[in-house]
Amino acid sequence: MKCIIYYILFIVFTCNYTLQSQKPVVKHYSVNQGLPSSECYWVMQDSKGYVWIATDAGVVKYDGYKFTTYNSSKGLPDNTVFKIHEDKHGKIWFATYSGKMAYYSYQSDSIVGIPANKRLDELTDFYPVDFALDENDTLYVSIYRRGYVKIFPPKFEILKHHMYERNSYFIKKISIKNFIYGTNVLNHSFNKLQVPLIYDNGINASTDTFFKVASSFSHLGLISLSDSEALFSNSSAIFKLSIAEKKMIYQFTGDDVFKTISLFKDNTNKLWVNGLNNGTKVYDNCNLNKELYHLLSNLSVSSVCQDTDHGYWITTLEDGVYYLPSINFSYIDKSGGLPANKVLSICLIKDKLTCLTSDFTISEVDLSSNKINQLEKFNYPAWHISQSDNCMLVCSNIPYILQSSNNSKRVLWIKSKGELKGMIRIKKAIDYSLKYFLGFDQGELYLINKETSECTLILSGLTKIFSVYNQKNRIWIGTKTGLYSYENKKILFHGDNNPILKNRVEDMLSLGDTLFLATRGYGVLCYL
Repeated sequence: MKCIIYYILFIVFTCNYTLQSQKPVVKHYSVNQGLPSSECYWVMQDSKGYVWIATDAGVVKYDGYKFTTYNSSKGLPDNTVFKIHEDKHGKIWFATYSGKMAYYSYQSDSIVGIPANKRLDELTDFYPVDFALDENDTLYVSIYRRGYVKIFPPKFEILKHHMYERNSYFIKKISIKNFIYGTNVLNHSFNKLQVPLIYDNGINASTDTFFKVASSFSHLGLISLSDSEALFSNSSAIFKLSIAEKKMIYQFTGDDVFKTISLFKDNTNKLWVNGLNNGTKVYDNCNLNKELYHLLSNLSVSSVCQDTDHGYWITTLEDGVYYLPSINFSYIDKSGGLPANKVLSICLIKDKLTCLTSDFTISEVDLSSNKINQLEKFNYPAWHISQSDNCMLVCSNIPYILQSSNNSKRVLWIKSKGELKGMIRIKKAIDYSLKYFLGFDQGELYLINKETSECTLILSGLTKIFSVYNQKNRIWIGTKTGLYSYENKKILFHGDNNPILKNRVEDMLSLGDTLFLATRGYGVLCYL
């Protein structure tokens, strides 16, 4: 057989179900992992793949291994950074609490302040809302309660300030999907004052839409849904806007959006609403009536971004940054109903997940009803389970088959057949056929009858076995010294023709004709 071997970094199988008792699979980054502060405001990934995080103690660049912090000692005009965006030239721009602007240059690995910062410092006594650059590299910075400023290239020295009428929100279109937005609202009488939203495309403005004003907590958010529609939030409601027609389509109010900090739309058209002390809520198809998930509900989520691997980076105001490889991944632990956190072995039959935990308890998770039932509790060590439709093989100090029928259980202790003598120990087993389990211990391979529990030796004399797998009547055997196959009562060592297959094989799985090997020291191999 012609063989091709590939190195694979990882293999992920996703599932489409979620459980209320499940929790998202997350990785947490805080000061213990290298962040300069746990108070984080914004996260984005640049075109080179680096993740940038805005904190109150500098801006952080993450390369997948370590965090590099840039602060005032390295050229940043202010240690507190609120927003980060990349321009078309690959410069990473920062908006700081003082209103001053700066950018990071990869060519010099340094942060550069702009000459207009002196004028910005004199002009702005409030923090920046957001900023954007147009196709001509003109920099637009929206200042809370102070309209916006235009800063002109190439030196970013000349500045022009633009103010709208008092007590208004505004959205200014910079390019097709690029906007700046802000507020001049000075009076915060929650639920009493309504003010206009001004659409400004640089030619004219409209004041047809009126918004309910938020309380003194007034974070603003804006995301583009399409070339003609956008969502705008002002902490009291979320508004769907027609940019083309310059009008409001609808507004969504209530506890779900109260004190919204920011909005985010991912590449699957899911809307993330990030709130103060309310985590982030994820809505399907940007529909605020179709909530899918509520994550980190006890934290203040300030921003979310999706990286090129489709994972999610989430910044919080209290507890650093969280990373979700996928919102489809989740886990169940002791707080969700399992008897222990450490799981030794699992089996999936239809919509039932059976697991053996480190306290030697077998539990069944019903994936359709979210219920967790305890099936068996041992007073002696057990380390592996293998399951078929009507029975289960339990590998323990005294291995046995557990059969269930008509709500009753029958225990069959593993016993020898033929020339086998003494106690038979089974380290692991797989569901081999309708009639048999296939099990092993040390260098011996056994067939175990599901009805009688009789154990038949079919192969012996191998080095220590770590895994077995059945693929189209060929038994693959992973050992301490490499990969074997057993077919038609003949054993074949595959390491003779492929030296890399002389390494320890811990586990195996196939997809079609491809066999995936989990090895010790060589990662995951793909064997065709």
